[in-house]
Order: sequence, then C-alpha cells, then structure tokens
Amino acid sequence: MNFYVMHPGWVDTPLVKATLPTFRKIMQLVLRDEKQGADTIHWLACEAPPQQGFDQIWLDRKARRTHHNEHTRNNSSTINDLISFLDSKIL
Repeated sequence: MNFYVMHPGWVDTPLVKATLPTFRKIMQLVLRDEKQGADTIHWLACEAPPQQGFDQIWLDRKARRTHHNEHTRNNSSTINDLISFLDSKIL
C-alpha cells in the first residue's frame, strides 16, 4: 500500500475568498480552480506512481522536495520512529 502527500497549489475556494481577500486580489491570475486543485490527488489515486522514499510531496503530478533548507530535513530515525508509532496504533 502506498501513501502519498500532495499539495493542490493555491485554489480559489470560498474560504480563500472569505478569509484572504487581499491575497486573492493580488494572486487572482495564478489561483487555480477546483478542477486544477484536485488534478494531482485524482491522478495519484488512479496511477499510484512509484515513490523514491517517504519524504516526497506531489504537486502538478511531480514529486517535489519536501525541504527547501537542509537543516529542516528530518533524519531517518525520526521517520522510522513515526512509522513504528503508527504501526503500534493499527488494530
């Protein structure tokens, strides 16, 4: 079983309209509609592409870096600890 993390990009939703009106006005030309925001999650569900590891985030059907700065990257023991914790919670 694969698990994926994805980001829809900035989508022009009613919540963005209500809570971020200045941001919406400035970014209106690049905001995505709902279909564009849902594209990657739909594609991941249908295609289930291979992953290179646990630290990938998908955007626009491409695996992207999860950390822009090396000092914010989790080490492998942090990831393994999380997996062990989650495994212990499965019934």
